[in-house]
Amino acid sequence: MHPVTQYKDPSGSVDDVLITAELASRPSRNPGYEAESRALGRLAQEMATNPGGVLQTCAELVMELCQADSAGISILEPGGTSGMLRWRAAAGGFAPNLHGTMPREASPCGTVMERNRVLLFHEAERFFPDLRGVEPRIYENLLAPWHVNGEAVGTLWAIKHSPEGKFDAEDARLLQSLARFAAAAFQMTSALDEAKESQEELQRRIEKGIQAEAALRASESRARLLLSELQHRVRNTLAVIRSIARRTAVTNETVEDYAMHLDGRIDAFARVQAAVTRDPTAGLDLELLVAEGLLAFGAQEGERVAGITGPEVRLKPKAAETIALVIHELATNAVKYGALSTDQGRITVGWSIDRMEDEPRLVVRWIETGVRLSGETPRRRGFGTELIERTLAYELNGKASLEFTPDGLHCIISLPVGEILAEQVLPR
Repeated sequence: MHPVTQYKDPSGSVDDVLITAELASRPSRNPGYEAESRALGRLAQEMATNPGGVLQTCAELVMELCQADSAGISILEPGGTSGMLRWRAAAGGFAPNLHGTMPREASPCGTVMERNRVLLFHEAERFFPDLRGVEPRIYENLLAPWHVNGEAVGTLWAIKHSPEGKFDAEDARLLQSLARFAAAAFQMTSALDEAKESQEELQRRIEKGIQAEAALRASESRARLLLSELQHRVRNTLAVIRSIARRTAVTNETVEDYAMHLDGRIDAFARVQAAVTRDPTAGLDLELLVAEGLLAFGAQEGERVAGITGPEVRLKPKAAETIALVIHELATNAVKYGALSTDQGRITVGWSIDRMEDEPRLVVRWIETGVRLSGETPRRRGFGTELIERTLAYELNGKASLEFTPDGLHCIISLPVGEILAEQVLPR
């Protein structure tokens, strides 16, 4: 990298080098859903077999799909005035700059993160002097925001190094799709790395016989329990990813549906991983899980969601994974066919602890209203229906029923408390 100069041309504006609007008027190739599907499948496979290679693989796929001369991923780290962007992946002409850094305020990435949308720059060096003299020269730079926990913390970017090189609207769509998927994968692998580090540290302390309360917030038996749980999480997470990728491929008829559903399911699973790995024994709050699952579709309480109500319930990690995927599937169907497909539609989610069949059970009710179903009952079969009707029964000893009413969908899920609660204390 060249020396950082820390200045900008005061006479200009960043909008002078932004040409995003041109994407709408440029000739664009047809959507490459099949190529996108293959790319997402490759990322899913990389996540399952070599999590540390996900970012670099993503950069290489961007080069291939967008016919770019360079591609990479920049992620924000502490440092400087407003943070430093590190090139965590780089392919093509910019590959030698892998792991280099640039201040957030001196990079087009900072503008993309601030505006939180895909942007196309032309000769960005006219506003970002730190890019002057960078080789090979950047003519067009297409960037998509990179999100972790809903916050833009970096970018996925593609570059044309020749004046003739032009990006189109399909490039922008592909870049945004890959950014969503790979960011979810990164979030999950980061959680796995955190789990492994915690596991190794606990193992070292236990082996050395460190018993000090300050070193452990708990007894040696709790430390061993946490270690065992972390080991279990690391072993089984990749198996779940393989299962999601395999079953998504089987239950979707088009590559477009495959790409969309695989992206969403990995993202839902990653959110749970990031939460439970911080402390696997604490459990995951059901209310938070439901709210985040709906928020991922732009639905929040007080607007499209009429209510999210129920006693405080903390779920075991396995239960949290499965229920998060169930919520994702219900919300996906609501967007396509149900309450989130119409302005009048509303969703209510509630739960209670009921005593049924001589045992306490958690009963979750997903109610959609404001939907006018006509003709035959919708056939919502596939991974989502299988997950709701079969996986709940097999993995959590649960029961589920789906009923299509004249006003919408009612889904009732019943789960044994002993199988799912992180703490065996019933809510009052």
